[in-house]
Amino acid sequence: SPYMCPPDFLRRVVEHAHRLGVGIHLHVAESQEQMENSLQMHGRTPVAHLARLGVFDADMETLAAHCIVVTDEDVAILAETGVHVAHTPKTYLKLAMGVAPLPNLLQSGVRVALGTDGPASNNDLNMLEVLRITGLYHKNALGHPEAIPLAQLLHMATQAGAEAMGFYKNGSGSGVLAAGHPADVILLDTRAAHWFPRHNLAAGVVYTAHPADVSHVIINGRMVLRDGELLTLDEERIRYEAERRAFRMVG
Repeated sequence: SPYMCPPDFLRRVVEHAHRLGVGIHLHVAESQEQMENSLQMHGRTPVAHLARLGVFDADMETLAAHCIVVTDEDVAILAETGVHVAHTPKTYLKLAMGVAPLPNLLQSGVRVALGTDGPASNNDLNMLEVLRITGLYHKNALGHPEAIPLAQLLHMATQAGAEAMGFYKNGSGSGVLAAGHPADVILLDTRAAHWFPRHNLAAGVVYTAHPADVSHVIINGRMVLRDGELLTLDEERIRYEAERRAFRMVG
C-alpha cells in the first residue's frame, strides 16, 4: 500500500515487476485519512502518487484493492491506465469504511472485479453473498432498483475476476464458458425450494443461491468437488486445525 511503502520501495517493486513480467497488487485509497495524508506527504492523491511512480504503467497488470476515496481525476487515471479495481463491499459495510463509487467507476470505463477480501474482515469468503450485497447496496444507494444489471454483476464475478488475476489473457483464458478455454466450472443445484420459480436463472444466481447449492466444482478440467464432497482436501482436519489455532491466537 502507498501508506506503508516509501516511494523508493514502490519504484523498486515496479522495476522487479517489469523484469519478472508479473503484475502488482496493492491496497489503494481506503479512507479519507489516507487521502489527506497522501496530499500532505506527496502533494498528490494516492492514485496520482502511484501513477507517478509507475505502478499503473499501461504495459503491466495492476490490481488495486478498494479505491473507496477517489476524485474524478483519480477515476480517469484508473480508466486510462487499465487498472483492475477489486470491489469488496462486505468488508466496507462490516468495518464502516464507506463504499467505493462503483457506478461511477463502471460508467467511466474502470475495470472492476468483485472480491471477498480476507477472512479477518469478511468472515466467510462467500462470493455469492458478495454478488448479492453489491447489487442490493448500490440499488439502495442510488435509489434505482435497476442499477447494476445482473449481467454486469455476473461479469464482475467471473470474467472480470479472471482478468484481474491474470487468468484471462489474449481472449483464451479462464472466466468464460467456451470451447478452447480452461474448464473452470461451478455447478449449482437449483432444485431447492428457494429457487422456485426458476424463471430467471441469472437472478437466481445473484439473489437466491446459497453456498450449499454448489454441487460440483471443476478447475481446469479437474473435479475438486463432487456432490458437495471435497475430493482434494481433508475437511475434518482443516476444521480442527483452524479452530485450534484460532483459540490459541485469541487466548
